[in-house]
Amino acid sequence: MIGPYRLSRLSIVGVDPAGGALDPDDVVVVLGHPHGDVEVPLAVWIATGPGPRPGVRPIRARSRSTGQPVPLSAIPLRYRNDWRSRLAIRAGLIEDPWPDGGRQAPDPGAGS
Repeated sequence: MIGPYRLSRLSIVGVDPAGGALDPDDVVVVLGHPHGDVEVPLAVWIATGPGPRPGVRPIRARSRSTGQPVPLSAIPLRYRNDWRSRLAIRAGLIEDPWPDGGRQAPDPGAGS
């Protein structure tokens, strides 16, 4: 528990709502970007992170194969880049997936 916030193991790991492991190659995330929302595969988001814009984060997700929405809670907490994930990283509960701030990787919204 962090202050009044409780983080479950499932929210930290990320689980497919159907009960299996989440396939990052089958999930497309919509990133809230200052210049407009951008769709990228979850695998790309995991590899690159927010790039030079630390506030960019997934705001929606869907299955590439079915088109069905995927809840953001299915994405492992460390890759959500929301206030809960940043709080857990600061508290040392999870490792920062982009310790350099993602600034070495290309901006996932660039050139789209």
